[in-house]
Amino acid sequence: MAKSKEQKADDLAWRTYRKWGISGTKNRAVKEFQRMVRLESADENGQVVCVTCGFENNWRNSDNKMNAGHFVGGRSNSIVFIEDNVHPQCVVCNCHHSGRLDVYESWMVERYGQERVTEIKMLRNQTVKLDAETLNDMRLEYHERVKTAEKRLNQLGE
Repeated sequence: MAKSKEQKADDLAWRTYRKWGISGTKNRAVKEFQRMVRLESADENGQVVCVTCGFENNWRNSDNKMNAGHFVGGRSNSIVFIEDNVHPQCVVCNCHHSGRLDVYESWMVERYGQERVTEIKMLRNQTVKLDAETLNDMRLEYHERVKTAEKRLNQLGE
């Protein structure tokens, strides 16, 4: 019996993320997540603004100008994929000034409120175990959101 396209895609995804293992799948999911954050934050011209200093640059410029900076840093599963913990930040603020957390926290409180900021900070101490299949599903979801956001920008004429 012939396999459907969905079954073939599932088989390929399984072979792929099984080969990568948990850490490889997580790294790919994080990379896609960070790309999604910058892209979904882009205006109609593809520009994103650093939440801590106001520097503006194209969302694509992730290697040398723009990052997806975590308010609460670290790579634990409990915080790395929380969307309201990650926003566009320039490399200077994110890497050279350790995220400028005082300014970032003020911005977060203004945007989300003190209660949510406190909740995000508390998540750092929680342990969440994600298996390779879940991480791959997350990666695929982020990839779909990236494609949707790219279509939006292309329609706006980036």
